[in-house]
This record gives sequence, C-alpha cells and structure tokens, in this order.
Amino acid sequence: MRTYFVTVLLSIIFLPTLYAQHSFSGKISNLKREPLDMAQVVLAVNDSIHAAGFTNEKGEFAFKNLPLGDYILQISAFGYAPLQENYSINRDIKANFSLVPSEVQLEEVLVTADQSQRVKRTATGEIFYLSKEAKSKTNAYQALREIPKLIINEALQSITMADGSTPKILIDGIALNTGVAPINPEDIESVEVMDIVTARYAKDGINNIVNIKLKPKTAPYIYFEAATRHDIPLREGFGAVYSEVGNQKFSVYLRTSADYNYRDDYDQNELQEGENYRKEIAKIYRKDGVKYDVDLFLKWRPTQKDFFLSKFYVIVKDYDRKRWGNGVYTTQAPNPFVLNSKGSNNSYVATGSLLHQHRFTDKKILETTLSFNRNGDKNENELTETYPDWIYENIYKYKSNRSSGSLDINYSWNWDDHGFNIGNKTNYLNDHIDKISENYPVFHHRKWDEYLYADFSSKIKNLLYMASVGVEGIWTKSAGFSNSYVKPRISASSTYLINNNNSFRIGYTLSNQAPSEGQLNPYNTSVDSLVVIKGNPMLLPSQNHRINGSYTFNKSGFYITPSASYTLYTDKVEPYGYTEDNVFISTYKNMGRSKRLSVGGFSNYRFKINKVNTLVYANAYHNVDYFTGFSAKKNFTWMVGLELSYKKWDFYGRITQYNSTYTPISKTKQVTLQTELQVLYNITNRLYVSVALMDGTGKSKAEFYTYGENYRECLKQSKQYYPWILIRYTLRKNLKKKIGIDKLINTKESGISL
Repeated sequence: MRTYFVTVLLSIIFLPTLYAQHSFSGKISNLKREPLDMAQVVLAVNDSIHAAGFTNEKGEFAFKNLPLGDYILQISAFGYAPLQENYSINRDIKANFSLVPSEVQLEEVLVTADQSQRVKRTATGEIFYLSKEAKSKTNAYQALREIPKLIINEALQSITMADGSTPKILIDGIALNTGVAPINPEDIESVEVMDIVTARYAKDGINNIVNIKLKPKTAPYIYFEAATRHDIPLREGFGAVYSEVGNQKFSVYLRTSADYNYRDDYDQNELQEGENYRKEIAKIYRKDGVKYDVDLFLKWRPTQKDFFLSKFYVIVKDYDRKRWGNGVYTTQAPNPFVLNSKGSNNSYVATGSLLHQHRFTDKKILETTLSFNRNGDKNENELTETYPDWIYENIYKYKSNRSSGSLDINYSWNWDDHGFNIGNKTNYLNDHIDKISENYPVFHHRKWDEYLYADFSSKIKNLLYMASVGVEGIWTKSAGFSNSYVKPRISASSTYLINNNNSFRIGYTLSNQAPSEGQLNPYNTSVDSLVVIKGNPMLLPSQNHRINGSYTFNKSGFYITPSASYTLYTDKVEPYGYTEDNVFISTYKNMGRSKRLSVGGFSNYRFKINKVNTLVYANAYHNVDYFTGFSAKKNFTWMVGLELSYKKWDFYGRITQYNSTYTPISKTKQVTLQTELQVLYNITNRLYVSVALMDGTGKSKAEFYTYGENYRECLKQSKQYYPWILIRYTLRKNLKKKIGIDKLINTKESGISL
C-alpha cells in the first residue's frame, strides 16, 4: 500500500513536467545590431529536425509547444558565418544572437571571418576557437599548435604551458590521460585554457587546465592510428597503435604502445668535497629498457541522460642501468679507483575504474567515479669501487607495493551566467616498502583522505568572478608515526572585460601538498659511501598562498599576456642536508617560510604570407626565490618559436633557455640552449612523415650542485642528441558521424617508486 501511494504521489509531482510545453524565441542581428531578415533557424534533436523557420523583417523568430529536452540550435544567413549552440529547454527561453560576416569587402581587401580571431574571456581563463586551416590538420596535436599559451610537441604527444608547466587535460570537462590523438580536429568546438583552477582541482596540485570541447556527434564510426618514432642511430623510440569502433550507444577504444631506451648514455663528471677528503670521478651512465602500455575503454550510453565508461590499463616497465668510470679519492694522498655499478628497476601499474554520468538536464549533471589501483616496484642497485689495496662494495634491494582506491562525486549546475559545483573526493592509500637487502622492518605508509569542495561563478556586467572553497581531512600513519590534520583550500579570481580585445585578471589560491612516499621513507636509497639519501616520516603537509595578476590583449592574430605572481610557502617540504661522521645525510624537512616572485609574459602572432601560414611566439620570465637564511636566488627563462605551414609541408622551430633553479641546498643549471627543429611532410591526408633534430648544438649540458655543512658536490652531465624520424598513419571512417572521446577517466598513476 505504501509503495502504491509513493508511486501515485511521484506521478502527480512529475506528470506536469513530463508533458510541459515551452517556447523558444529571439532576435538575430549583425555586429552593427541591425536585424537580419530571412535568417534560417533550426532546432534539432540528435540528427532530426524538430522545428525550423525564418526570421521576419525585425530579425525575430519564435517556436512554441516545444517538449522538455536537449536541442541543437543552428542559425544561418547568406553572407554570415553559421552559428550552432546547445540548449536544454526546460522553461520559456528568449535570447538574442549576433552573426559574424563571412566575407566583408573593405577598401578592396577581402577579409574572411576567422573563428580563431575570437577569444572569449571567463573568470578563470580564455576560450579559443580553431581556424579552418587548423581543423583541416591530420591530428589534434597539429591543430592545437594554434592555441596561444600552449606548447605542443607532436612527436612526444605532449602539451605544456608557455612557462614549461604541464596542464591538466580535460575533454568536455572530464580528465583525459591518453592524449588527444583520437580526436578529429574537425570535432573541436573550442579550447578553454584556465590559468586559475577551482578547489576541485587545486587538491591535486594542478595550476592550469586545458578543456577541449567537442561537437556532439552520433552514428557508427571507426578510428585507427599507428605511429613509430626512432632516433638515428637507435637510442630512444616508441611504437603505438590506437583504435576505436562504435556507434551512438556503445564503443570500444584500445591503445597499445611500447617505448624503449637502447644504450642511452650520459657523460658525467662528479666532484665531492668534505672536511678532509676530495673525490673526483669521470663516468658514463647508461640506461636500457622498455615500457609497455595497454589502455582499454568501454563506453556505453543506454539513454540520452546516462553515460557509463569503464577503463582498464596496465603499464609494465623493465629498465637496467649501469655506471662505470675512473676516479681519485684523496685524503692525505690520492687513491685511484675504478667504478662499476649496475642496477635494475621492474614495476607495474594495474588500474580499473568506472564512471557514471547522469544528466538531469543539459545544465544539471551528476558524475560518479570509482577506481582501484595496484602497483608494484622492485629496485636493485650494486656498486663496487676497486682501489689498489682494498675494495668498497654496497648493495640495496627494495620491494615496494601500493594499493589505492578512490571515490569521486561531483554535481554541477549551470544557469544563465551562473555556475555551481559541489563534490567530494575520498582516497585511500596503503604503501609497503621492504628493504630486503637488510634486516629492516617493512616501512608502512597508510593515508585516508576526505575532501569536500564547492565553487560558484557568475558575472556582474563586465566583471566575471569565481569563488571556490574546500576542506580536506587527512589521516596518515608512517613508520609507526600517526598524524591527522584538517586543511582548507581556497581559490578565487575575477576578470574585468575592458572591451572585446582587452581584459585584466587577478586571482588568489590557497592550497596544501602532502609529502610523497619517497619523502617519508626512512631507509637509505644511496649506494655512495659518502652520501646517505633518506626520507623523513615526521613530515607535515606544506601550504602555499599564491596571488597572481595578468593582462590580456588580442587583435587580428596578435596575442599578448604579461603577468606577475607572488607565492608564499609555509612548512614547505625542502631538501635538507647535514654531515655526520664525514658522511653527507640528504633528507627532507619542513623548512618554514619561503617566497617566490615571478614576472614575465607570453606573446604570439599568427599571420599569412603568400599562402604560408606563419606563427611566431615568445615568452620570458624572471623568477626570484627567497629561502629563510639565504640570499635571493634569481633565474631567467625565455623561449622563442616559429611555425610555418605551406600546402603539405610544416616546419617547427623552437629555442629555450631555462637557466638555473634552486632549493635551499641545491642548484640546477642548464648550460646549453635547448633547441628543436622539425619538418613534417603530409604524403597523403592519412600518412605523414616527420624528421627532427633536438638540441642542434649536438650535446645538452647541465650542472647539479649540492651544498651542506662541510660538504659540496658538483655533477656535470652531458648527453648527445641525435635526429629522429616519425611516421604516423591515421584512418577515420564516417568522420562526420564520429562521437568524440568525450568521457575519459583520470585514474592513471605513476605507481610507487623510490
């Protein structure tokens, strides 16, 4: 009886909603706000036209008696670029639209409307649109080169920000971890680059996000891609095969790849000095090995409102490393010695996850993600130093395992110019680190993490703003030491639109970062007789406050963004060293306060000369680090790049100088410029070949310095770079019917590793 009553009650509540009829009306004009007569307006559901009509002499249109649902609005008029937008009709809607001229005759110069000239500002970043040339490229990495702020390495299939940092990649708001290769450039509707992230992502230490929005598509499709890249002569390379087949209900995506290193050599010269000794050695470090990667996605859309995605992946790594050379160890007299060292690292990562997305409406979405990870790592190293009258030997063997699981729930609601998100993240992690070469107890590290967050975004006239807050509770137990703490996270930003070409943004972020298992591990991971490297199980999370501001100008292919940021770190986990019995102990501790000031900017200019599409870009940043008890540490980085595209040929060139980076006890200096020259030829629209030379100077040189109480170490390293060749074949069937890879789960782990 109770069940019957509830059923009747729910029917009474929802019956009016199910049969509700709504209207959709509006006005269409040009950029001069003049009404457009006889513009065609179409409302479609999936690939079927539900309503269609033309505007009157006042540019007005109206559709009545529309059922509740999701629609695709398409507007077209002679002489104007077509417009397409998505609408969820659950109430009466009235909207105005402006169309951009497709061809405008101005002083006898033909100017074609280019979507890529549009830059839409948001509270946290900008939204960019690809040009017709970019959408005609053979893959998404080539197309995304057009987006300001992004640095694309097509051969490595990597996307970085102009300042060198790595952004989080989202596809339609969902985290992507297999690259953007399967995406057809024609399906890209827009690319949003976020400089300030909400509390939802700040927990994971993310500073930038790239969100690629795809056009909605349906019907069967097939995607296949094969690629291989190798150094000449052989040193580094990979081979990969991607495939996807499916329809509007179900699809399967599979990726298999293998990466290898063969006689990957580094020349090293090392100097160590203590209170009463000096050790010099010239050696070669060699890396050999292979990595296998398999990804499987199963996508299922049983209804228009529900979407499921299950993901499985396995990564297996097997690497060997060797060091050999000659040196001199001096105390009272020089003692020559011969160095021989060998080691291996075998690891695996296995992950399974399930995502469910439910759309109450197009503006109200609930997402739930459940995942589980199992990782294992075996690390061995053996070192021998042979002196004239004695031999030093050292060996370690580690066996590490990790089990982890997570549950993420997020609800988003967007209406008019407002957006609201609320969610929860639950994570559990269990690490076991066993130093099997010695009779030490197993190091156990357990962590339970609960995180609640919410954010709201809106606008007041020309002011766009976002406010976000999160609260994180963490319970840990490491090597018998228990700890628990509650930490806040805050993110806020506002963007003021001066006009269509100028804007100013200011933001503030409060975030926390828990120490890693490597920083907590109390056991020595060094085989050097003069150095001990270990973690500190007593570490606490570090906290940082970051304030940043930027100005953005864009017009006629020119884009420039000067920026400045100030970051205050408290309880920051930093390397810390001291000398004990003439042995340098390298560990970590919470170092109190440190500060960083960064000033710089990025600019690019895209234009065409005699049918050659040209892109010139550059950035420069000056950073100053202030560590307690030390003088200011300054460094300057810059980069310039040039890209040319003509018919079937593409050319990419880039020069980068990273200078020096610092910690309280170390300095890393990049001695040589980093250069990249790449030429790409499209043999057909499915097959291309690319040849590149990294670091045209021949060798990349870097220097690493470590300082401590009565201790100094200098390691000078160089690596010979060779040209490489890349061949890639891509097949897409039913291109206009393809469903983009719209929901991929970000559960990929690097695994536990010391």
